[in-house]
Amino acid sequence: MLERGSPPPHERWGASLDSLAERVFSGPDGHERARPLLAAHDRVIGRIVGSDDQHELLRASRIDWALCEARPPELVDPKAVDTWAWRVASDRVPGIRSAPDDVAIAGSVAGLFEVWPGRRAWLRDRLSGLSVELDGRIDERALAVGSGPGALWDARVVLGAHGAVLCRRPIEYPLAILPMLERAHARSFGARPCPLLPLRRAWILWRRSRGGAPQEFFARVL
Repeated sequence: MLERGSPPPHERWGASLDSLAERVFSGPDGHERARPLLAAHDRVIGRIVGSDDQHELLRASRIDWALCEARPPELVDPKAVDTWAWRVASDRVPGIRSAPDDVAIAGSVAGLFEVWPGRRAWLRDRLSGLSVELDGRIDERALAVGSGPGALWDARVVLGAHGAVLCRRPIEYPLAILPMLERAHARSFGARPCPLLPLRRAWILWRRSRGGAPQEFFARVL
């Protein structure tokens, strides 16, 4: 998937995500910040267990969601873009100092990205429509051969001057659901796109089925 060699950029951003989560969610105050958000996540996803495929990455994504997507319950303006990541990045959490990577992490994008191979790969988020060049190399031998996208990734990216950088290793989704995504996008055109968490739950249930047709599981969401 990702080309081997020197440590990939996503390891740097993964470490920065972990550092920010540690500052926000550790200790008694941090546990209180995390508790309602993680509970909201689990109501959609269900419990992640050790036998799940890529369970460590799923658990990391759970914390990332609470940090970068979820809105704290005490948010005054429900229309405001406000997360714990943005609060720390803008020095609005007493007792927690911001770090150089916090602004980029707060502005990171989580989505379901088509991977279009080429001289430099392109990512296209099927949920938001964001299209951006990938800042980094991938092993094209791991991509499907054809005229369309070579892979479908559940991933978080940081947007920089040279394109998108992966924050963690992506979770690969089956390309077989692309027609379903197309139809779902057409139905929701101009409205709110399908959120990522129900798709992630469908992926978990599909992988637990050990061979079930992916369309059967994703049809419940798309």
